[in-house]
Amino acid sequence: MTAQSEAKKGFLICIAGPCHVIRQESGTAFDGARDCIDLLKRVADVVELVPTNSRSARSEWAGAGLPPCIVVPTRRREVSVCLAELLNRGYGSRAALLIGFGEKHRDAAQARNVCFYPIIPGREVLCWQELVEEALPKFLHGTFGGGYQQKQIARHDSVLKELEK
Repeated sequence: MTAQSEAKKGFLICIAGPCHVIRQESGTAFDGARDCIDLLKRVADVVELVPTNSRSARSEWAGAGLPPCIVVPTRRREVSVCLAELLNRGYGSRAALLIGFGEKHRDAAQARNVCFYPIIPGREVLCWQELVEEALPKFLHGTFGGGYQQKQIARHDSVLKELEK
């Protein structure tokens, strides 16, 4: 699937930038991220939203040993605009998950009524593990919303507030 084609799987998972997957200091993937992305690709179309061009993003991704994903450059567009374009390819909003961190990612997910899963800075390995063991099954079975989603947003906002101090 390309960003221009129709959805080929019933679920869409967007990863907002490589910083949630790749250690910036070493260029290696966080433990668990590679295996998680392999799993995600079996059940969903996985898109990496990047601020750079596609070639640079693919090179960085491959250099970290990560499985190839669909790359969508944001080109200075808001993440919510990119999500809207992807949703128009045949995905229901509750069948879409945005993985990221920060107000713009949380707000973009809420604006498009898609699920949001935070990768907490400094806790990336644990977050990727929890995504596989807890969040992904809930997402696939339609139980991610409501209380579980609110718990993720509260966790995200708590850490964000601490980082802003």
